[in-house]
Amino acid sequence: LISHGHREHLHPPSLQRLPKTAVVIAPPGFARDLSRLGFPQVVELNPDESCQHGDVTITAVPARHEGGKGKTSSANGYVIQSPDVAVFFAGDTGYFSGFAEIGQRFRPDLALLPISGYSPLPLRATHMSPLDAAYALEDLQAKVLVPIAYGIVPLGYEPLDEPARWLRAACESRGLLERLAMLLPGERLTVRRTTMARVVG
Repeated sequence: LISHGHREHLHPPSLQRLPKTAVVIAPPGFARDLSRLGFPQVVELNPDESCQHGDVTITAVPARHEGGKGKTSSANGYVIQSPDVAVFFAGDTGYFSGFAEIGQRFRPDLALLPISGYSPLPLRATHMSPLDAAYALEDLQAKVLVPIAYGIVPLGYEPLDEPARWLRAACESRGLLERLAMLLPGERLTVRRTTMARVVG
């Protein structure tokens, strides 16, 4: 799933490591770039469009982020639905009212939300702070939040260790700490509608 065209999300050296049989899903305008990387199966989705892959349905949803090709509309989030689980992957986005709509429509079990790139303050128009992610978790009504896009590459001027600390504090103050899963490298989370288990390995 390609959310938009910025280099930390559409990174050719990383994509080159994927099997070329992979189906790549992206916003409109990226098929030519992806086909040049050797992916013959590229599906472009506008927000509210879906595609099917086996028993999994992927639906593009709006994001509040510039998409990297000069178009503010060329960034997507995605909802991935299987018979066992529904997952919301936000990509990059600012906090906006669309989270409540996504929550009402899809009831995601798991939300993958970015939590860095928010400093200085104008960046919060297109990047979420940890507090914004806590608000989004409430709007989405998701059972679990896994924070993403923090602590490795500086996206803003905040210290690299600040987003994780702020998110934990924000979730604790809002009674959401039991719904927060901050995964360490090598750790994975198995999520189904009825059970959830954290597995190291």
